Amino acid sequence: MYGICFNNMGGGSGTTARDGGKITNVYASRTFGGAGIYLISSSNNTVTGNTTQGNEAGMLLISSSNNTVTGNIAQGNNSGIYVFSSSSNNTITGNTTQGNTSFGVMLDGSSNNTITGNTTQGNGYGIYVSNSSSGTTITGNTAQGNTSAGIYLISSSNNTVTGNTTQGNTSFGIYLSLSSNNTISSNKIHDNGSSTTNNGIYLTGADSNTITGNDITDTSCSTNCYAINVSDSISDTNYLANNRFSTSAGTPTINDLGTGTVYANQSIAANGAKLVTRTANDVTAFQVQNALGSSIFTVDTSGSQIVLGKPGGSGISGQIQFANATNTNTVTIVSGTTSGTYQITLPTAIAGSNQCLQSGTVAGGNVPLTFGACGGTSGTFVTLQGSSPGTTPDTGNINLTGTIISAILKVGDVTNGITLDPSTGPDYHGTARPTKRISQSPEFLGAVLRGDGSSNTGTLTTSFDATNFHNYYNWTTNQGSNQDFDVATRVAIPNDFSSLTLSPQLCMYGWSDDLTNGTITLNANDSSNTAITLSSSSFTPGSASTWAETCRTISGTPTLTAGGFITLRVTLQAANTKNTRLGEFRIDYLGKF
Repeated sequence: MYGICFNNMGGGSGTTARDGGKITNVYASRTFGGAGIYLISSSNNTVTGNTTQGNEAGMLLISSSNNTVTGNIAQGNNSGIYVFSSSSNNTITGNTTQGNTSFGVMLDGSSNNTITGNTTQGNGYGIYVSNSSSGTTITGNTAQGNTSAGIYLISSSNNTVTGNTTQGNTSFGIYLSLSSNNTISSNKIHDNGSSTTNNGIYLTGADSNTITGNDITDTSCSTNCYAINVSDSISDTNYLANNRFSTSAGTPTINDLGTGTVYANQSIAANGAKLVTRTANDVTAFQVQNALGSSIFTVDTSGSQIVLGKPGGSGISGQIQFANATNTNTVTIVSGTTSGTYQITLPTAIAGSNQCLQSGTVAGGNVPLTFGACGGTSGTFVTLQGSSPGTTPDTGNINLTGTIISAILKVGDVTNGITLDPSTGPDYHGTARPTKRISQSPEFLGAVLRGDGSSNTGTLTTSFDATNFHNYYNWTTNQGSNQDFDVATRVAIPNDFSSLTLSPQLCMYGWSDDLTNGTITLNANDSSNTAITLSSSSFTPGSASTWAETCRTISGTPTLTAGGFITLRVTLQAANTKNTRLGEFRIDYLGKF
C-alpha cells in the first residue's frame, strides 16, 4: 500500500518534457509495508515539504527521472528516501532523514543523480550508493550518528563525493567497496568509529579513486586510528593528495595495504612522514641544487629520466655511489663527457678485475652494450646471468641476443614464467599465472527467472541483508507442498581466462529457515553447453536461518573458453510460508595476464 502514488505522471526532458505534478504538505505514515510517497515511471515532479514516518520506504522512486525531492522529513521508516531501478537525473536536496532502520538516502542501480544539502542522522547508513550507480554528485550533506557509515559506495564508480560532513558515525565516515574512479574531496570527517578503531575513509577492493583535500580528525581513538584505510592489496592505484590529519588525541594515520597507491604532497601520518609527489610533465619537475644554485640532481618527468650534474661549459659532474660500511665492493655510476663513454663499475667480487658494462659511442647508429671493452668476453650479446650459469637454459637468466635486438622476452619457462611479446602482450605460464575470480551478487547480471511448469506457486523477490551484508533472491510460498522456482544466468568468462585453478570449486551463499523443504540446487553448463560435474548439486546451508557459503569441487575437464559463457541454473524450493535465499557466487581461475 502507498500513501501517495504517481504512476506515469509527467515525462521526457528538455523541449519534449511533459509536466509532472507536485506533492506537498503530506503526512504519510504506516502504509503497511509500502511507501509513504511513491513515484513510478514518473518524471518532472516535485516532492516538497512532506513528512513520512513508519513506512517501508518514506519516499520511493522507481524508473523515475528529472524529479526534485526537497525539504522533506523522512523518519522512522526502514528506508528514508529510496531511488531505485534506473531512476536518473533526480535532485535530492535539503531533506532530513533520521532514525530510519536501514538507509537515510539510498541509490540502487540509478545514475546521474544529485544528492545535496541533506541531513542524515541516526540511520543505519546515512547515504548509500549501490549496484552500479554512477555519475552521482554527493555534496554539502551532513551525515552524523549513523550506526554504520556516513556515506557508503558499493559496486558504484565515477561518482563525486565533495564538501560533505561525516561525524560520529559508528563504523566509517566514508566507505568505498568494489568502487572505482570516484572523487572524494574537501570533506570534513570527524570521530567516525569507536574509541579503539577509527576509519575516516575506508577502501576495500576499490581502484583508481582520487582522494584529495579532506580534513580528517579524531579526538578519542586509542588503537587502530586510521584517517584513510586502504585495507587490502586488491585496492589498486588510488591517488591520495593534500589530505590533512588532526594532531590531537588519537593521531590518525594512513594504513596502506593497497597496490600502487600514489601520493602527492601527502603525509602518511599527522607528523608529515613519507611524502611522495606526482607532478605534471616537466624537464625540471624536481631539483636538488647546491649553494650556488646549480642543479646536482634533476628529475625530468617529460622524458622519464634522472639527470645527475649539470652539462655544459660550466657543468658539474654527477656521481652515485653504493657502498657497504667499509666502502668495499662499491658500485659507482660515473658521468662522462659527450665524446667519451659512460660506465658502471661492478664490485670486484663479481668477476675479474675491472669487469664492467660498457656503452660505446657509435656515431649515427645503435649504441652497443657489451662486456668486451672492460675485460669481459667480447661479443655482440648481453647476458644477465642468474644463479646457475652454464646450464641450458641458465636458471634465472635473461638473454637478449643479436646485433639488432627485436625479439620476444621470456622469463622462466612453460611451468613457471612469463612471455613478453610486443605484438600480443604479456602471457603468464604455469604457476606464474595469477589467481583471479569470477563472481556475481544478486541481482545477477542478465538473470532470467523461470518456473519449470509445475509446483511453481510462490513469490520470488530480491532484497539486502543489512546485518550480514548479502544481496539475495528470496523464494517463499504459502502452499503446504514443496514449490520451486529457478534463477538462470549466463556468466561471461573473462578474456584473460587461462584455466581453472588446481583444485577448482564453485562456491555459493545460501540461507534457509527450513532445511527439509527449503533446498538450493544448482545445474551448471560449460561453454559448449555440456553439464559441469560437481561434487554435489546441493548448496543448501548446514544450519537453519544462517548464511553459509557452500563450495563444491569441479571435476573432469569442462570446456571453458575465454570470452564464452558458463550457464548456472539455481533452483530454490520452499513450503509452508518458509523462506529460501540465494546470495553471491564465485569461481576462481588462473589468468593469462
